[in-house]
Amino acid sequence: MVEAGLLLGPPTAVGVYFIMSLHSRRALSSTSKFVVTYIAIILVPAAVGLRFTAVSANVASVALIWPAWCFCCARGCGAKWRSVRVLSWFVAVPSVGLGYLVGTVGCLGVAFGVGDTVSTPTHIQYFETPDLVCEITEWGGAGTHEGTSTVLYRRWAAVPWLRYRVAESTDDWTGGEQGMSCADLAAKK
Repeated sequence: MVEAGLLLGPPTAVGVYFIMSLHSRRALSSTSKFVVTYIAIILVPAAVGLRFTAVSANVASVALIWPAWCFCCARGCGAKWRSVRVLSWFVAVPSVGLGYLVGTVGCLGVAFGVGDTVSTPTHIQYFETPDLVCEITEWGGAGTHEGTSTVLYRRWAAVPWLRYRVAESTDDWTGGEQGMSCADLAAKK
């Protein structure tokens, strides 16, 4: 899904932009507002630690940001004002070029990174309160660093599809860096 988004996102976004710009300026304006709102709705909560409970929903929502970003770049490159067009081209060419580089040459690295991200936890610990859960996930592989990630989440019964990352710790087996246990993270919070 991530590779397809990286490779097909830019031409799809540019195509949608050109079709909309030819047919309906109102639809183009509404779509632009929607795309910017979508990017903000996904990135801002993720930056503060709010995530979906389902890992596949996190991956899909983040993978859709790339075509949305490409649409914003296309919109900026087709802007009326020369200064906006120049700035947009200055931002769009390196970012889209890097996306294609990562999507083709770096696809193995992306696959390993996504694989670590979507791997299922090896251990899940629940605490006295049902809203706290701790997940331990192994990461890494042959020829790279290996270890575990311990993450303490807070869940809410009112919105069961969301969870908040309260604290996290990394245990790097290769580098000798010791992480914290679930109990340590819970006591620290």
